[in-house]
Amino acid sequence: MKPIINAEYRYLWGVRAMTDRPFPLTKNRYFPHKHLRAADFEREQTYSEQKTAAMNRWTLGSGILTGLEVCPLGKEALSITPGLGVDQQGRFLAVPQSQVVPLSALPGLETLTGDTAFLWLIYEETCFDPVPVSGQNRKQDGAIREETTFLLTDTHVSLWDPAEQHLIAHHLLAEHPTLQVYQMLPWILPRQGTVELRLRLRSFEPETVLLQLHYGPQLIGYVDSRTGKPLEIDQTLRIPPGETVLCFSLSPLPDSQQAGAFSLPPEQLRLTWKQHSLQPSAPLTLQFHCSDSPRRELKTRLEHCALYDQPGDGPIGVPLAGLRLERTSLSVELCSSFPLRANRACSGWIETRLEDCMAYFGPPQPVQPQPAPEPEEPQWCSGVIDLPLHPGNRDVIFYTDETPHGLGLGQVYMDFGLENTIPAVNLREHESDVLLGDPSLFAQASGTYDCPIERGIRLHPQRGTFELAVRPRGELRQEVLHLRWHAWRAGPEPQPPQPAGTLLRLEPDLIRVKPGDQVLFVPVFTDGGSRPCAFYVASQRDGQVDRDGAYTAPQQPGVYQVWAKTCTGMAQQVCAFVLVEDGGQL
Repeated sequence: MKPIINAEYRYLWGVRAMTDRPFPLTKNRYFPHKHLRAADFEREQTYSEQKTAAMNRWTLGSGILTGLEVCPLGKEALSITPGLGVDQQGRFLAVPQSQVVPLSALPGLETLTGDTAFLWLIYEETCFDPVPVSGQNRKQDGAIREETTFLLTDTHVSLWDPAEQHLIAHHLLAEHPTLQVYQMLPWILPRQGTVELRLRLRSFEPETVLLQLHYGPQLIGYVDSRTGKPLEIDQTLRIPPGETVLCFSLSPLPDSQQAGAFSLPPEQLRLTWKQHSLQPSAPLTLQFHCSDSPRRELKTRLEHCALYDQPGDGPIGVPLAGLRLERTSLSVELCSSFPLRANRACSGWIETRLEDCMAYFGPPQPVQPQPAPEPEEPQWCSGVIDLPLHPGNRDVIFYTDETPHGLGLGQVYMDFGLENTIPAVNLREHESDVLLGDPSLFAQASGTYDCPIERGIRLHPQRGTFELAVRPRGELRQEVLHLRWHAWRAGPEPQPPQPAGTLLRLEPDLIRVKPGDQVLFVPVFTDGGSRPCAFYVASQRDGQVDRDGAYTAPQQPGVYQVWAKTCTGMAQQVCAFVLVEDGGQL
């Protein structure tokens, strides 16, 4: 048995095992007494395979149909659930039962150039069932079993479906061994409405990282839908392991004559996380097309790629339109025509892909400049600092360097412990623990930190940094202490909900006072509710009232009004009457 793997591996790098141009399809022509050769049977197989593959390719697409979930088993193996997929040549890839695959046994492991990889499910054929060859003293395998195998490749291998690239421009903006940044934007941009520009961040870091992103592309004729200005992002993000998609809405400028030219200078993309900094080495320039109907043009592009280099049909072909004719004694004239829409083939996969792409576009809306929202600051973060020791470390204070905690300026809270790198008793092999307080109290940690260790933290709120200090109260055998620190910022206290109600009156609603007297007016609502109110009088001669409802009567006797108006929700207002005279209180 000889598995065919190399041909499929070459396909991943752009060399297809099957022909790029299966059309026109070729099949056998049978007739009585025809002598059938091996080549005729191979032609029959090829015809069926290419026809089925073309149908799969343009009805199902490529990718996972069901199942095929990958889960790690410790650090040495992977578990793959049963499932079914279709590759980009239209062939079915089936995993009939759960499989446990040791990492060391995966093909391609030896050729990886970095510490990251993609796992692929690929097609292979295995020959079996040897049968005698007529007239010869030898045997050949008489059957081929279609199977699947797994393969590891470097992460720079493209994952995009070739047909999808006719709809969306995918570009790798920057790449690090643990982080990739792709930009995605439809090739056809709208002249009305909005379109989404997306960044896909693929993180291979084992834990969530705090990332600072600066991104300022230049797309002529389009601006940020939120601000009405060219798109420019300065934001702090928490990026979990895996893929994270960031979406930015763009709107076309009215009466823009030049549009669609895209450029991204290297200085306009910068990512910083941990001690890493990532920036592209070369500028990116692209040219997009603009249209009043991007859906129609995108569908045309997708349909053309399905008919690439396919010859035209003969006289017996596909009906295209219905015609209305008028006959005269000398000629036949055309009066009108109409398309035969019911005769059009329907590809569910094409429509699904098209709908996925149309999700990038929003409804038409005018550009309304708005202030950019403040980036949301993270509320907590964590990290590890390695603190070197030296012999004779009893009662010696060891300090870390001043380190930024990533939560910005202002007051934060911190704690740290000693990360126990030697597994404790009755724990699994790959686990560790973090010891807070006095580690000598834990019997299972004896032999690791077997003496009390005093800890201290110095915070610098004005700089957003901190320092850690430890003092062992005994002799430690370690050369390095692993300090696991945690920092968090207290969130704002939740405000109690304000009961709402209808403004009924002011209390008192009628009062008699002397000139210059003071009265406190209180708004009264239904159901005992309350809402903020603004108090006012018609003019200065009517007296004075402050924002709390404290009214000072004028010196001139008369009848005056004090008004109150709600400041939130639907506006409501009421008034109270004040009789100013020498007679005193009512």
